[in-house]
Amino acid sequence: FPRKSTAFDVLVLSQNYPESVCFSFRKSLPTKKCNLGINNAWGIHGLWPTELGTVNPQFCDKTQPFNATAISGLRDELLIKWLNVDGQKSEQKFWKHEWDKHGTCSTQLDELNTQEKYFQVTLDLTQQYSAAKILNQAKIYPGGEYSADDIYEKVSNLVGKKPVISCIKNK
Repeated sequence: FPRKSTAFDVLVLSQNYPESVCFSFRKSLPTKKCNLGINNAWGIHGLWPTELGTVNPQFCDKTQPFNATAISGLRDELLIKWLNVDGQKSEQKFWKHEWDKHGTCSTQLDELNTQEKYFQVTLDLTQQYSAAKILNQAKIYPGGEYSADDIYEKVSNLVGKKPVISCIKNK
């Protein structure tokens, strides 16, 4: 997006692998119910305005509360791509959390100044920067063993961006 004065430097598109998220949940609560979605495919965690080197802005505008009706036209796609891995909470609660915490901080950009735009742009960016496709192009396959440095270098070279990669060692 065109750069203009905002309270953040970059937007971070966060994607996750549901089985890994569930594994993390179950480390502290072994009976945790998880929603792994269709084929345990990569999912969206969120689009996060980020100020480099500091704590990210959060919960920026309480005058813009979450309104599920505003994204009703995206609901079917969101249910597939932006699911709540926490099987004890609804997707809508997760979307509300992401909007309240991160979306309200992105509204300084015209491209993200409504709930519908925030969720649609996040869906679009996920299509453009699909973790599954990028890893496949990098020849990084499920079940293989790769160093975090190798993954970082291959992904960075493919997308021309600096990824942040979180791994669960030996799992």
